[in-house]
Amino acid sequence: MREHTPVEPILGSKVIIPQDHDVGNAVGAVCSLVSKSVERQTHNRDLKYLVYIRDGRPLDADRSEVALCEAKERPAPYLMKRVDLGGGTGIEVKVEVEMKKCRTGLRTVREISNYVGVQARVSGKPTIVE
Repeated sequence: MREHTPVEPILGSKVIIPQDHDVGNAVGAVCSLVSKSVERQTHNRDLKYLVYIRDGRPLDADRSEVALCEAKERPAPYLMKRVDLGGGTGIEVKVEVEMKKCRTGLRTVREISNYVGVQARVSGKPTIVE
């Protein structure tokens, strides 16, 4: 280990930089997963369910089930391709759904789905190139 002293007075502490510190980040990069993620939102507007996507017009559906299905299924093929191109192997898909409801009415209270967030994450183990 070699010592680095110019920043010690600023930090008020002893600073030790380990030997081969310059390759630590590369080792971390090789050991981490190759991953991509995307988030979709669906909103209930005027008896239509809109699925908001990045870089495009919202998709609309007549039923909440259709909108949720679109939000859950559309990102996976795109993300899987991106992870594959990034060198990921053993690719896994994880989809999480978060639903927000609101209450309406003064005399008769009912809950309606106001917002559904879907986060899709695809990851794979890195391919080690020799």
